[in-house]
Amino acid sequence: MAAIPFFAVLIAFVILEVIAVRRWEGVWRWLALLPVLVLVADIVLIVVSILYDPTAHNLWPFEIIIVCAGSLVFLGLLFLVKKITKK
Repeated sequence: MAAIPFFAVLIAFVILEVIAVRRWEGVWRWLALLPVLVLVADIVLIVVSILYDPTAHNLWPFEIIIVCAGSLVFLGLLFLVKKITKK
């Protein structure tokens, strides 16, 4: 039951990311892809760190959720700024 908010953040991030990348063009699309790059960089960091020290990043699922939550906020702000500048 406690995992439901975590999955909700992850699913909301994926849905907003797909919507932004499909609808937006140009600079907006590149800005929308920044959170994906951050997430991939974090996953690579986790994997490399675990290869060197198996006890590193014991709480890696929380790291992923934190990155997704921050990315969700970033995407929300992008949607807001795009809507404001459109008018």
